[in-house]
Amino acid sequence: MLRWLQNQFRDHFGVSRAEANGMLVLLLVSLIFLLIPPGLKWYYSRRPLVSHDEDIALLEDMLKQLEAQRQSAKPRPAKPTQRSRRPPKPQRFDINTANATQLRTIKGIGEILSARIVKFRDKLGGFVQLDQYEEVYGLQPEVVDRLKRRAYISLNFRPQCLDINTVDIQTLAAHPYLTYQQARAIVRYREQHGLFPHLEALKDLVLKDSTMLEKIRPYLVAH
Repeated sequence: MLRWLQNQFRDHFGVSRAEANGMLVLLLVSLIFLLIPPGLKWYYSRRPLVSHDEDIALLEDMLKQLEAQRQSAKPRPAKPTQRSRRPPKPQRFDINTANATQLRTIKGIGEILSARIVKFRDKLGGFVQLDQYEEVYGLQPEVVDRLKRRAYISLNFRPQCLDINTVDIQTLAAHPYLTYQQARAIVRYREQHGLFPHLEALKDLVLKDSTMLEKIRPYLVAH
């Protein structure tokens, strides 16, 4: 076909072989440029049209995939073990050596109540029974229960004792279990009748109730 066209150019235009070849190439190039526009139009007419909403959906899907890849590439923090999630078990402490800071670790005991417990303990001479926690003014029953669970009394604890044969009225009256009148009666009797031979003598003098004597007995001596 190409050779026939070449011969036609030479016979019709009277040109050489090289000129005929050039004219043939030029014709082919022109034909190609003429066919490109309708060819492209035909090609795109056969492709399915994509709406704007579909474009947005495709873009969002692509972004989700990229985000998923980014998240999967991040190092995941180690999951806490079952033991680390548990709060530490509260430590028990000796009520007779505890300070206000330790007492405030108990729910319901703040700055005022912790100071009040320490003051009552010091005036008392130390706690010898857990039930004595209930005697601290302002402690609610549920707080007393928590205090009993957390604060213990050492088995070898010995409270501070007052010698009824040497102590003065003011020191005796400062004890939570004695009134000023009782303290004065003890000292006046000792001055008039001599030293007390034993604590039982107090029962006949000022502590008419034997229960009261048993309550204060751990804090008194008669030397």
